[in-house]
Amino acid sequence: MIPDVSKQFVTRGDEVHLYTGEVSRDILSTLTEHKAKIHITYLPVNDRLFLFNSLLTGLRFRDKPDVLLAWEFPSNIAAALAKSRVKVPLVWFCQDPPKLLYEDLTLKYIRDRSPYAYLASIILRKMLKPMDQWAVASADIILANSKYTAECVWQAYGRKAEVVHPPIDHTLFRPKKPRRGLTKKFDIPLNAKILFCPGRLYPQKRVDIAVKTLAFLSKRYDDLVLVISGVGPEGERLRRLAEQLGVSKKVRFVGLLDTEEVVELYNLSDIVLFPSINEPWGFVALEAMACGKPVVAFKCGGPAESIVDGKTGLLVREIGSVEAFAKAVEFLLQNPKIRREMGESGRSRVKLFSLEKTFSGLSRAIEKAIHRC
Repeated sequence: MIPDVSKQFVTRGDEVHLYTGEVSRDILSTLTEHKAKIHITYLPVNDRLFLFNSLLTGLRFRDKPDVLLAWEFPSNIAAALAKSRVKVPLVWFCQDPPKLLYEDLTLKYIRDRSPYAYLASIILRKMLKPMDQWAVASADIILANSKYTAECVWQAYGRKAEVVHPPIDHTLFRPKKPRRGLTKKFDIPLNAKILFCPGRLYPQKRVDIAVKTLAFLSKRYDDLVLVISGVGPEGERLRRLAEQLGVSKKVRFVGLLDTEEVVELYNLSDIVLFPSINEPWGFVALEAMACGKPVVAFKCGGPAESIVDGKTGLLVREIGSVEAFAKAVEFLLQNPKIRREMGESGRSRVKLFSLEKTFSGLSRAIEKAIHRC
């Protein structure tokens, strides 16, 4: 989203400077092409020293912009440090208050997997939470990517946030005929009914519910295949779970894919599964709808806001229930006409989440912050 938004600002005639610790070559190339000026703070093993990177970026800040725009933690800390030096307005676009600092459930996941990581997490929470609170107090205006995130901002910080939905790229995510040989590449039978579960393999994504859903339904549907894309610390545990449930031959772990392959898998699938709980926004739901596919998700977090229950997908009220989730998937399996209608409605729905609307919301917030200060 940052490259697209930067392009919009540059096109409008604004000068954009991006301060970061690391950036992929593709994004760097895109930003350079859009004539945004990139400032990279290089540190050894940047991905492991992200906090020190943010602190160093903020402490070394020398420029005098009209406004600072921070994205997610810990860039808000860097921006707050910069603001303390140059005294300009700060707008924070919150994607999600850091779960490690504010959600005990995250600590529980960590404790169950590694006592050493749990101890380190407790220390980090004690150290970082006051810094995060200070940084948020420094923001003149807070934006949130969903109503759910705005509620989380209020609970964590006691601050009101204006909702600005992130955009979906309709030119990239769209109905498209998959390449020949895609099913062969991923070893998917030609007559299979495909359930697709994309995303990072982290505990909070609850991909285990997708695997358990497959096990629940495979007793009655022999032609089901579950495709799981993405990487993360849950990968091995999910593979073991599939073996324990006797469905390992029906699960395809395809790893980290490029965007084109993800789009093709959306289009190849019959139903997209999004079992994440308390997802702040969730691009998976919008990407699936943009490709004309129905989505099954729990009625919580961002998906409850983006998916129209019964029209663009199904929202399961029993949060975390495998049986309820599986029954929603089964309903769609039994009703191909409804699947098609939901797909068509989804394509219309995602038009509401455009880059132009996001840019307009950001622009209003920036102007308001400048005039307020």
